[in-house]
Amino acid sequence: MSLVAHEYFHLWNVKRIRPVALGPFDYENENYTHMLWLSEGCTSFYQEYILRRAGFYTPDAYLGIVASGITEIENQPGTRIQSAAESSWDAWIKGYRPNENSANTQISYYSKGSVLGTLLNLAILSGSNGQRNMDDLMRLLYNEYYKKQKRGFTDNEFRQAAEQVAGRKLEDFFNIGVNTAEPINYDAYFAPVGLQLVNLASKAQDGFLGAATTIANGKSTISSVRRGSAAYNDGLNVGDEIISVDKVRVGDDLLRLISGRKVGETLKVLVNRAGFLREIPVTLTQNPLVSYRLEPLANQTAEQKALYNKWLYIK
Repeated sequence: MSLVAHEYFHLWNVKRIRPVALGPFDYENENYTHMLWLSEGCTSFYQEYILRRAGFYTPDAYLGIVASGITEIENQPGTRIQSAAESSWDAWIKGYRPNENSANTQISYYSKGSVLGTLLNLAILSGSNGQRNMDDLMRLLYNEYYKKQKRGFTDNEFRQAAEQVAGRKLEDFFNIGVNTAEPINYDAYFAPVGLQLVNLASKAQDGFLGAATTIANGKSTISSVRRGSAAYNDGLNVGDEIISVDKVRVGDDLLRLISGRKVGETLKVLVNRAGFLREIPVTLTQNPLVSYRLEPLANQTAEQKALYNKWLYIK
């Protein structure tokens, strides 16, 4: 149903409501735009929002989807390297040519854009005291640029339209959320509907290696290394075959071998790198992974509760 809703909404978003670069198409060359986070990402936002409004999701289920989307992008190191606008522009260059380091340097304009769609919807809802939401922005763009001017809109025209509908400047949303890789203050968007983002990830001090492996023919080979992790800091590389950890042979049990090791503990990792054996000391770091859930604020006001019901179409 999500896929059906996504493609259905493209009838409006992209087919008619679109950045200037996306039509009429030049099929001989690339069509560069900074706004695929809107064209694809916000369509991904709408695919779930439509299903909530149609009653396919309960409010709690929808909140779980929203929190899961935030968890996904915040757990990808590339979210601190590449902005949503850059991800959109780089689609032709990098987006469809992923490599083992892509997660460290890039973010998907689908996943980041879906989160941004949620935040923009909330910003409009709170800015207009519940009188308008993302639908009103889509209608404005449709009527002004598709029907009246018969063209797409520029980046700046989209921002002006969003601020017009929200009834206020959206500097944090555009300057930080869209155009930089800086951390987003999520609670600023969720507080008006009486919610807060809570990290449920364990606070245990188990150390974190940060290397993913594949197992083939009894060999454990590193397939990716997370930026800022112990493996990254101390020089484990993609393609290294892990032979042993602290002189214990490694098969498909790497995670078991390092389970329970503490932050700051140093392992002696023996690897086969291009036919040469190397013993590399690796000092485990804190686990950076998050697991978010949206929870109610204590002592919600009547205004927050009313806006929450407007947001999630609760009668």
